[in-house]
Amino acid sequence: MIKMLLNKKHYGFWVLAGIFALFFINLDGGRPFANPDEGRYIEIPREMVHSANYITPRLNAMKYFEKPPLMYWVQSAVIKYIGMDEQSMRLSIALFAFLGVLALYVLMRQNADQKTALYSSVILAISPLYYFLSRLIILDMPLTAFISFAYLCFYQAVMTINPLHKRLWYYGLSTALGLGILTKGIVMLAVTGPVFVIWLTLTKNWKNLLPLYLPTVILLFLVIVVPWHYFAHKANPDFLNKYFYVEHFLRYTTSVHGRYKPFWFFIPFVVLGLLPWTLLALKGIQEGLKKYKPLTLYLVLWASWTVGFYSIGNSKLIPYILPALIPLAGLSGIGLSEIINTKQNHWSLTSGVFLIAILGIAGFGVVEFWPELLRGSEEIAKPVLIASTIFLSLSGIYLLAEYKKNIQLLKVVSQFFLTGVILGFMCLLFDKPHRRLWILFSCSITLIILINCIAPTIQKTSVKPLAEIINTEKKEGDTIVSLDSYFQDLPVYTKTAPITCVDAISELEYGMDTEAPKTHEWMLTKGRFMKEFGPGSGKAFWAIARRSSYDNFKSMVPSWTLKIKATNKELVLFYHNGT
Repeated sequence: MIKMLLNKKHYGFWVLAGIFALFFINLDGGRPFANPDEGRYIEIPREMVHSANYITPRLNAMKYFEKPPLMYWVQSAVIKYIGMDEQSMRLSIALFAFLGVLALYVLMRQNADQKTALYSSVILAISPLYYFLSRLIILDMPLTAFISFAYLCFYQAVMTINPLHKRLWYYGLSTALGLGILTKGIVMLAVTGPVFVIWLTLTKNWKNLLPLYLPTVILLFLVIVVPWHYFAHKANPDFLNKYFYVEHFLRYTTSVHGRYKPFWFFIPFVVLGLLPWTLLALKGIQEGLKKYKPLTLYLVLWASWTVGFYSIGNSKLIPYILPALIPLAGLSGIGLSEIINTKQNHWSLTSGVFLIAILGIAGFGVVEFWPELLRGSEEIAKPVLIASTIFLSLSGIYLLAEYKKNIQLLKVVSQFFLTGVILGFMCLLFDKPHRRLWILFSCSITLIILINCIAPTIQKTSVKPLAEIINTEKKEGDTIVSLDSYFQDLPVYTKTAPITCVDAISELEYGMDTEAPKTHEWMLTKGRFMKEFGPGSGKAFWAIARRSSYDNFKSMVPSWTLKIKATNKELVLFYHNGT
């Protein structure tokens, strides 16, 4: 077994093993759960486990139908059998990130060659946006994994001649589509189906669909998708309107959720998300249309449709674009493979070096002239400066080696960070294409390190240290209050639901209204809260609020004795004993 794995023919195994390790190392990253997303997608599974109700998702003990339940079920299993800490709760997201890479590897391995497959997989794994989202508990990474497997299975089903293999690939397609719908809804069909139809038409592959095995393929799909939707509707008559009309149709066609952005919003994130490999995709298209025309067209359609579909919609968030990175990484892998095989001095690699140089200059500029973009935090500024010096050092070394005239640039950038200089000179040991490759690779690793360094600081302030004080000092009967904002990580860290929310409705409005008046026991206005929890009520409470909210509330109740127990940046924990 060991000899087999050490064989050069099996180096793909070791590359994939390295990628697997990359996603699972340091999952907690020294950072608490991010508010609001990670808090939300942990609290809902926690309440499922507590109530043993796995049909109706609840947030703060109220109905919450914004998303289907698959990831809630996965996280519920993690809570029950592993535990509910930062490391364990991010395991499933890291696993889905690896599965997305694996799907790309198999697609490229089956339809191009192993080296191209490995290049594509590595590019995807170390691209900054993909790596960053592999550390964050949101639904876009699991959805992306299922989208990737759907594209893989459909392509293989069409291109495979063997009847048994074709049947199995179709079953895989049904499974991926079904699980994708249970992850984030019918958007799964919207980002895959049109590409299938367009690609079949352009490549004239409609005949290769047959045999379709429709009865069993459809049956498998329905077995996965229908049960939860049926039982959710049966238990909640209002489910269909809220889930399909509001959360699917209105979310996409209107700005009802307040996430409107301009049409071009996703373009810079596609470019930056794959940095510094982005421009290799153009080389990949050029070469791929010569060598792997059906596959290349498939990847181009996949990427362009994903970007176009979400750009047309009225609800835009950066993670939506994640599925587009996978085909772009595949195209970049084709381009990189061609450059390395032919030892070309292609402009896309040089452009990548210039891009990272610009990124380095931008880092210095932001720290020096626009520190407010970093929220004035030294904790962010330091790693940004370090990464910027590495980028400038590596690009300076490359330019010196490439053009033999950039001595002055070398002197300027080398003084910033010696490590960058050393890495750059190490790259001189390779011929030009490989030298550029290693410089880009070094910058990708630098970006990953930078992400891990600044992630704890750039996310919204966590209530964790404040919740730990509550857990230590809270007495039986004390109420936990979230003032003016529903801090989604508060019930997670206090293991309490419902939390009393004071003028903090936001996304809880649907659940509050549909189960009123019961929910009004803990969803309070300030007026009612002041009547019920004022001096002489005997009701002690622990409240968390932003500093501005605390100051405003204190001015409204000057006779109350509010004791500040702790602060965490802009958050305040205060206590009132009810007397």
